[in-house]
Amino acid sequence: MENFLSSLTDEQKQELKSLIEGSEKTTETEEPEEKQKDAHAISEDFTVKRTDNKQPRKRPVKFKKNTWSDTGELRDVDTPEFERTPRRKPAPAKTEIECHVCGKKFKADTRYLSGEFHRCNKCTGR
Repeated sequence: MENFLSSLTDEQKQELKSLIEGSEKTTETEEPEEKQKDAHAISEDFTVKRTDNKQPRKRPVKFKKNTWSDTGELRDVDTPEFERTPRRKPAPAKTEIECHVCGKKFKADTRYLSGEFHRCNKCTGR
């Protein structure tokens, strides 16, 4: 720090001194106001009390009329015609199964079958 101060000119030292004095004055005037605000907001048991009761904490949500209207901008944009890509995936393999509750026969995907006792959609809720 001494090297820094010795490298400054007399004018620069005066400017630094005035800056330091100016910052001390602003901190002295701001601190009591902040302490007063904090003193009212926080009690001794560290619970925070609201000092401004102008607005209630909970307010009901009120709706307004929708004022949006379709002005029709971008009507000059044309979507190009295109051919859809054909489906390459095969249809799922289904097998015919008998419901063990009602005896009805139904088809189900083999990927989702496991075990011996299968139920149809009507009997699933029983």
